[in-house]
Amino acid sequence: MKLLNKFKQKESSSSLPDTRALKRGEIRGILLDLAKTTIPDFEFLDYRQGFYTFRRQRTFRKYKVNELFHVGFSLKGGVFSCSVASRLNPELVFNNGYNVGLINPHADLVSVKMGTGIIPYEEAYYFHDGSLEVCMRCASEVFSDIKDYGIRFLDKQFRSLNENKTIRVGFDFIEELNSKALNELASIVVSEKVNRLEMENSTYMRLKKTLQAVPGESREFRKRLPNTAVELIDLALAMNKIHIAKGISNTSRPR
Repeated sequence: MKLLNKFKQKESSSSLPDTRALKRGEIRGILLDLAKTTIPDFEFLDYRQGFYTFRRQRTFRKYKVNELFHVGFSLKGGVFSCSVASRLNPELVFNNGYNVGLINPHADLVSVKMGTGIIPYEEAYYFHDGSLEVCMRCASEVFSDIKDYGIRFLDKQFRSLNENKTIRVGFDFIEELNSKALNELASIVVSEKVNRLEMENSTYMRLKKTLQAVPGESREFRKRLPNTAVELIDLALAMNKIHIAKGISNTSRPR
């Protein structure tokens, strides 16, 4: 916090910018300090594969919603990056794959800010020159965008989980699955996600048809339902693994 306070003092004074090079490992303290002041509801979770992950948890039905910001930094590459994710499936907390799904969405923060899915390289990152001054300015911009656009993304997703009738029907479905159905699903071994959308499994097919039968949704929304069925089944299997590890039978799961 001392470094961040010094930076703010310099901004309010007439002193020249601190152009010294950022020291190795110095960015960690800068990001953690900014998180504490900008998004105090989020805790620093971990640093993995070049990303600092910050998490807030909320409760939806019997599940924990992991609301995440993954902040990337490359000193050599001269960039910051950031993505925002809402993960119901605990196995996806550190998954870097983007997802436009209804259950576990994960999007680039700049794309969220601009309201588009495809953006040119020169606009996709927060660029820096390796100096302390510029890195701190870029980091401050990242967290400003997190506060202004990332939180809005997460709040919208949380409202959708609670209010959308198709999502509600989907969760009702998976929470009724018995041990036999879950075991059959767990036995399916498919190497690629695209194949999972076509898997010949009666439970998956019933779930997809159940979701598609809910009236009143837009065409674009309905296009995402096959993948939503897969996400819901993945979630059911992930939760079942946790219950088995804790010695809880499927029939005794809380409703």
